[in-house]
Order: sequence, then structure tokens, then C-alpha cells
Amino acid sequence: MVSNLDGQSLAGDRIVVAAGNRRYGFLLSWMSPLLLLVSALLTLASGNGAWLWALMLSAYFGVPVFDFIFGRDNSNPSPMSEMALQQDQFYVYVLYGCVALHWIAFLCTAYVIAAVEVPWFYLLGGMLSAGLSNGIAVVAGHELGHKVTDNNQSLAARIVLAMSAFGHYSIVHNNDHHRLVATPQDHSSARMGENIYRFFLREVSGSFRRAWRLQVESLHRQGRSRWSLQNRMLQTTAMTGIAYGALLLFFGVIMAPYLLIASVFAWWQLSSASYVEHYGLLRTRQTDGSYERWQVRHAWNSNYRFSNLMLLQVQRHSDHHQHPSRPYQILRAYDDMPMMPQGYPSMFLLALFPPLWFALIDPRVLRWAGNDLEKINIDPGHRDRLYARYATAAGPSH
Repeated sequence: MVSNLDGQSLAGDRIVVAAGNRRYGFLLSWMSPLLLLVSALLTLASGNGAWLWALMLSAYFGVPVFDFIFGRDNSNPSPMSEMALQQDQFYVYVLYGCVALHWIAFLCTAYVIAAVEVPWFYLLGGMLSAGLSNGIAVVAGHELGHKVTDNNQSLAARIVLAMSAFGHYSIVHNNDHHRLVATPQDHSSARMGENIYRFFLREVSGSFRRAWRLQVESLHRQGRSRWSLQNRMLQTTAMTGIAYGALLLFFGVIMAPYLLIASVFAWWQLSSASYVEHYGLLRTRQTDGSYERWQVRHAWNSNYRFSNLMLLQVQRHSDHHQHPSRPYQILRAYDDMPMMPQGYPSMFLLALFPPLWFALIDPRVLRWAGNDLEKINIDPGHRDRLYARYATAAGPSH
């Protein structure tokens, strides 16, 4: 039986041993770029800019509805089927399709933004929708970026991440986040009491600085200059610069707000995922100052079928950290993982309203820690307030 940490039984969900029924469901990962593309073409054909808001409304409100309709999927592949699934190139082609479709949709939307005269509010919808699609593209970049031994997949990761000017993501994610996750030192692990707006500023600025430092250190170990052509941050920055420069050249100054808003909103999507994935969770500090080994209890998960297929099962986040190179199609659900009450899109929307987020999630974090605030990753600026608020449940501070 699979259950979450709130004691809610998931036995009502049918648990199967094969994942083949998800095979074509993963094509839902193409949904966001296809919807962005279709909405851009409909705007071009009709002159009605309201279509440019279609992806925003679908992602934040439509996906939660489909999650409710289709429910949870707690099925895991059998050990015998895992190898066949891992070797099936269909799942790699799904990722390559994501890369191509996201770029096509991004470029077509740029053309529509420049070519169609509609009120600014509709243009804003197109810019935000492009940013949302670019943020979802990071899911494919995340998956591809972990395949460090496959040059084609690593290159595809850089190509899709360059679209949102976040090409350094794989560097800091693979080398920093996976090592420091669920500790106060990790820029991508949200702290209890920290709202998403403050977290966004901390994560984005910290990831840029840390990725550059990691890349420079890596090059120095190889005896290369920080300005070497082998600097992956310079490579992806060049990709972004060439693409953005071409758009500005061909379509004019309207591309400046388009590129800025689309990029920053893509970063927002990434930070929203990071905020949800490890909020408040803390690995125990050991006597020698190091942190305990990563465990599956150090990530929040969601097994909602629709959003998991759309997001390449990144919501099975515990197994991803347990086995970083494990392909998305065979990520597993574990017993007693910390579970979010809904899928990521719903949680992203909730996080926009910090009082609601804190009211719903902080008690779950407290239960996860056994009512011991010393076992929670707490924002230093809110430590006194949280201890005062939860003093009865947590007991005396250490």
C-alpha cells in the first residue's frame, strides 16, 4: 500500500507493475508548446489577441481540473520492464520533440507579437505564455542535462535552456543542487517561512553566481582560462545572444519586452518548481558538521497522473534525487514520501498567495519533522516568529 505522510491511504488507487500504459501519455509534454503555437496562429488568422492568453489559462486552471478528473497514478514499472523502458529510444525522441516544438512555438509567437496589432493586454498574454512555455521547456532541459555521458542529449539540453537565457541551469543543478539539496547552503531549497517572491530573488541570483564559480573552477582544474571556448556558460550565453539578437534585428524593438518578460517568467516557473520541491525539508546535521545522506523523505512529491505526464514525471522528485540519471519514464513512487496535496500547477498558483501557502504547507512540514523545529530548514529571518507560533506543537527550542 502506498500512503503519504499525512496518513492518507492511497489504496483506492490501482497499483500496477507496468508503466507501458504511460507510453504515449508522455506526448502530453508537447502540450504547452503546441498550445502556444496554435494560439499564436489563431491570433494571426483572426486578429483576436485574446487567444494569446490560452496557455496561461490552460496551465494554471485547466491542468488542475484534469488532475482532478484523472486522479493519481501510483504505478511503478516492474524490475523486468525497467530495462526495456530504459532502452526504448521513443522516450528520447519525446525529449527531442520537446526541444524542437518549444523553439518553433517561441519563434512563431515572436512573429505574431511583432506582426499583429492588438491591445497591450493581449500582447502581455502572449509574452507571459511564451515565458510559461519556456519554463516548462526547462523540464526537458533538466532531463536531458542529466545525461552527461550522451553528447547529443547534453547539447539538446543547452539548446532548449538557451531559449530562456538560463543555459547555466544544468551546471548548478547537477553539481550544486544535488549535492546540497535540503540544506541551508542550497540556493534551490526553499526555507520554511520564506515566501516565493523572496525565494525567487535568492535562487536566481545565487544560481548565476554559483554556476559561474563552478564552471571557472572546473576549467582551472583542466588548466584552461575562464574565457575558454569550453566554458559552457559562455556557450549557452552565445546561443541566447545569437537568437535574441536575430529576433531584435528582424522584428524590431517590440522584441525587447517580449524577450525580457518571456525569460524572466520562465525563470519564475523554474523557481516555482524549486520552491515546491523541497520547501522546509532539512537533512540532519551530523556531529562532524556534514549532513546526513540524501533520503527519499527530503523532497515533496505528487502522483497526479495528468500533470506528471505533462511534466515528464518530475513530480516524482524523491526518486529523481535518489537516482539522478534514472530516465523519466521509469521514475518510481515510494511509500511514505512527503506528498503535496495537489500537482505542481495548483501548488504554483497557491504559492502566489503566501498566507494561504503557509497555512496549508507549514503544518505539513511540522508533521514531517515530528514537531521538531530544529529538524526543519527555517528561514533565519522568520525563526523567532515560527518558534513563537508553533511553540506548543514543537516544544521548547534547543
